Amino acid sequence: MKNITLFFLTLLMSTFLRGQSDTNSLGMLPSEVWETSGLLFYNNELITHNDSGNEANLFVIDTLSRAISRTVVISNAQNIDWEDMAQ
Repeated sequence: MKNITLFFLTLLMSTFLRGQSDTNSLGMLPSEVWETSGLLFYNNELITHNDSGNEANLFVIDTLSRAISRTVVISNAQNIDWEDMAQ
């Protein structure tokens, strides 16, 4: 019974890991986004922020040029361990 369980667990993990290898790098993010901690694709743009200890800014990145097209300053917040974004 242990061998059958181990076989199916191995099969499941190999399928999962193979799916993770189908990625391509499209380029680097701008240097201002050196510690990105959340990333959102919205209206054909990327929106991101840096992790804790950085300014409370959101960076809008053009997906074609990979340049920052806009910086949104959030003046009534502190960046304390920001980890993710939600839409």
